[in-house]
Amino acid sequence: MTRRKLRLFRWARWLHLYTSTLFFSTLVFFCVTGITLNHDWYGADRGVEGEIDLPLPTAVRDSLSPAGGDWQPDLSGLQRTVSARTGLAAPQSIELYDDYGEVVLDYKVPQGRALVTATADGARLEYQLESALALLNALHKSRDADRIWSAFVDFSAVAMLVFAATGITILFQNPRRRRSALVTVGLGAATPVLLYFAFVPRVLG
Repeated sequence: MTRRKLRLFRWARWLHLYTSTLFFSTLVFFCVTGITLNHDWYGADRGVEGEIDLPLPTAVRDSLSPAGGDWQPDLSGLQRTVSARTGLAAPQSIELYDDYGEVVLDYKVPQGRALVTATADGARLEYQLESALALLNALHKSRDADRIWSAFVDFSAVAMLVFAATGITILFQNPRRRRSALVTVGLGAATPVLLYFAFVPRVLG
């Protein structure tokens, strides 16, 4: 065996070992939530609903007052206040109702949604949160999650590909097992394709 091949197999073993240990719990998470999503398991507990009063700084409340005819609410200050008191990030949408001096911020979170209604009298957060299992399913799909979480999902997927590829590379290190390895890889690749064409409904064009 050449020195180059020895170096390749050494790196493959190293990558296989540390990707498998570092991403073991992540792999278990995606496997389990893949099953729960596949069977539409969202939990018997449908979650909770509630309201929370949010005090606003004087400057933000004054900007929400429609007195004087020139209504210019401090939206940046309002969002910063809501974020500091609730942990919510940027809202999905912001609605302004000049006639009522009211600002409505609509937030989407993986576990449900939250609505903040703000006037010169204060702000109120109304939330609808689904079950913990529904939250895990949403995180599996990276639904309404932060960009950091979405990047983590992508990175985890790449790491799992590295784990699989290095496992095959290590198997090829043994010349006596190369043929069986190729057969196994071929069967693994062909099985989902055959199952799709044999059992999955589709439109034939």
